Amino acid sequence: LDQDVIFEPGQYRISPSVADNITKHFEPAIKEIDLFTKKYPDFPLSLVITAKGYADGTIIPPGSQLHRDLKQRLNLNNNEPDNRELNKELSRARAEAVKLLFQKFASGRTDTRIFNSKVLYLYEGKGELYPDPSITNYRTNDPRRRVVLLYWSVFPE
Repeated sequence: LDQDVIFEPGQYRISPSVADNITKHFEPAIKEIDLFTKKYPDFPLSLVITAKGYADGTIIPPGSQLHRDLKQRLNLNNNEPDNRELNKELSRARAEAVKLLFQKFASGRTDTRIFNSKVLYLYEGKGELYPDPSITNYRTNDPRRRVVLLYWSVFPE
C-alpha cells in the first residue's frame, strides 16, 4: 500500500477523527487489491497484509504514562527496558493499531471477493530503524519516522 500513517511523538492510539481520515487512504489499496485478484477469477487466492511500524529516536521519560504502558506491553516485571526497546514496542503498537483499523475497514467490504476469503494480517515493529533508508537527512525527532507502512501480497492457495 502506498499510504503512510503518521503519529505524533509518543502516540500509538488512533483517535476516531484521525481514523475517519485514514480510512480514506485505504480505499485505493482495496481497489488495487480487488483489481489484481479479479485478473485470476479461477484461482483460489490468499491475501497477506503487513503493517510495519516505525518510531523516531525520542527518549521516552521513565515514569511517564507512555513508559509504563510500553513496559506493560513488553511484559517486563521488574526489568527496566532501554529506550530502543521502548521505541521498538511503540512502533509495534502503532503497526498493530493500523493493522486493526485496516482489518476493520476491509472486513466491512462486500464489493470485493478477496476479503471474504483467506486473509492474514501481520504487524511488526521496526523500532528506530529508518522507514526509507535512502533518505539521509532524518533527525532524532522526525515525523517522517513516526509512520506505519502497509504492504500487501497475494498468493495462490
